[in-house]
Amino acid sequence: MAITDHRIYFDEEGTPRDLILLNGCEYNCYLDLKDYSERIHFHLLTLKDPELEVSNRIAHDDNSYKSLFYTKLDEVQSLINELKSRGNLVIIAHPKKPFIPIELLRTLQNYDGIEVYNAKSEQDASDYRAQLYQMRKTLLFTSVDDSHAYQNEQGECEYFKGYIVVEDGAKDKNSVVKAIKNKRFYASNGPEIYSLAFDENQLKLRCSAISKLELTLFSKDQFETICFEKENEMITDLQYKFSKAITHYMVICTDQSGNKAWISN
Repeated sequence: MAITDHRIYFDEEGTPRDLILLNGCEYNCYLDLKDYSERIHFHLLTLKDPELEVSNRIAHDDNSYKSLFYTKLDEVQSLINELKSRGNLVIIAHPKKPFIPIELLRTLQNYDGIEVYNAKSEQDASDYRAQLYQMRKTLLFTSVDDSHAYQNEQGECEYFKGYIVVEDGAKDKNSVVKAIKNKRFYASNGPEIYSLAFDENQLKLRCSAISKLELTLFSKDQFETICFEKENEMITDLQYKFSKAITHYMVICTDQSGNKAWISN
């Protein structure tokens, strides 16, 4: 679990038994550009990266980055660069609600990923994921609750609607963050991915029962998306042999309720 308050950095080592707390913060900055009629909201989610050796880490309870108001995209880029230089991963939160135009995300550099799903804003950024991944294969795509309270105004629990599942070997804070950085996880708001094996010849996947699987394969200079659906039958596994050299893949698993799991390499 990551505790990422708005503007106040969380960095405490003490944790309850059997619960790993990740450190970080969610920083708000607002961009007014003359070419856009509405203010653009950037919420930059940071996770402390314990592997980075930096001398100017952000301290626990630091509140020096208050809500920031910008008129140039370069100012947003400078904030991303500064947060990175202070030992953090930077994930752009809920990019479709409030709406961030895709061309701005294409222009920005040095951020680590985006939220492909955010439960609180009920946003699915699968289309953004596909477009951005074509440009930067290193991007991370996460799924989160973004819960601000145990229950919402309708009395519904806000927890565990969006999450990531990291590899079995990640047993502490450092190894969890390392697994995230190395893309050894999948994001989901429902379906489970039990195993995935990928080599130069084929891709094998086992998952919970789903109604649709979208597989996007990238070769050196092009990509293609293949959709697998079975009428009146659930999919629980896939073995797909490649007809040419494949360098990267993206998978979306969709169940009968429309919930999804996302994984890429």
